[in-house]
Amino acid sequence: VISSDSVHYQSVGNSSVAVRLLYDGDTVLFVNNHLESYRLTAADKQHYKDIIKDPERPEVDDDTRALVGKMAKASRARGPQVDSVMQYIRQADCRAVVACGDFNDAPVSYTCQRFSSVLQDAYRQSGSGLGLSYVEKGFYFRLDHVFVSDYWQTYETGVDKSVKLSDHYPLVTY
Repeated sequence: VISSDSVHYQSVGNSSVAVRLLYDGDTVLFVNNHLESYRLTAADKQHYKDIIKDPERPEVDDDTRALVGKMAKASRARGPQVDSVMQYIRQADCRAVVACGDFNDAPVSYTCQRFSSVLQDAYRQSGSGLGLSYVEKGFYFRLDHVFVSDYWQTYETGVDKSVKLSDHYPLVTY
């Protein structure tokens, strides 16, 4: 380990940490991220399930507005966080970059599009299937990601469902 640093951005409980490592004579920038969460409560998750089960219920509009509002708030918070991480990566000027972690966002999101504009999505490069890293009581998403610079060539990326230390499964890239 050469150095470690926090990537500065506004958040109550989320962070990104950048570590510079010496690997085979090169400096590797490794950025581990935990970006803004939706902070969905058990009640929010139940409202979502109720919407799916019975979209004609009278309360659907209110439930939908509440969920979309919460999701929009988290997405608005994630935008500047992503911009800060991307600026940090650009300023670090390293050939060998790995940016990974709990992005709390889907592959088609602003978050992933920004990372993909500079780095390669390891799952798209060498994964197969949906890559669902968050599977909890009816919620199935890929919220965890690994992005790499062109220095790296991934040959296998997948979700390790044998590790149950969190509500997310780790994404493993070789």
